[in-house]
Amino acid sequence: MVFIWLTLPEGTDATAILKRAINGGAVFVTGSTFDPAGQRNDTMRLSYCNNTPEEIERGIPIVARAIREVCG
Repeated sequence: MVFIWLTLPEGTDATAILKRAINGGAVFVTGSTFDPAGQRNDTMRLSYCNNTPEEIERGIPIVARAIREVCG
């Protein structure tokens, strides 16, 4: 496996989390990218196949902080 699929609380806007994560220096793909209707946006695809362990270690707190900021 080369990614983790994360389901957020229903109704959470993964795009809002992505914007905060990008500002912090991390990136992921929102689940709406994989939804044929493009409507479901409360999931995230966290890929780790092209990252070093150090990059992953730096990225985890950035994404976690962005999730906390959006989800409370």
